[in-house]
Amino acid sequence: MAQHGLSKFFKWYDYMSWYPLGRPIGTTIYPGMQMAAVFIWEAMKMVPEFTFKIPKNPVYRFLRNLGREMRKVGFMGVPVLPKEIKYVPMSVNDICCMMPPWFGSLATLF
Repeated sequence: MAQHGLSKFFKWYDYMSWYPLGRPIGTTIYPGMQMAAVFIWEAMKMVPEFTFKIPKNPVYRFLRNLGREMRKVGFMGVPVLPKEIKYVPMSVNDICCMMPPWFGSLATLF
């Protein structure tokens, strides 16, 4: 959909599946997730790449030390707090792979 557009997506016909009849793919699937992925991809392309350094305030130092101590005790699942956050746009494939967890986490709120 990102490469060929919405109208070509709805006219997409697969002659190899359900041989010899074929299958109109674009009109027999739910295209919402594909449309959402392309929308997110287009929106992410508009945001320039950036790096944000996290300020070293006392709360950050406390949480970083707390996480370090918890990992020493045995809580291996405690994440390491990053020193900086870097944003780079994702590919359409990466977005499609991440959509189920994103929408699943949003669904738990409702």
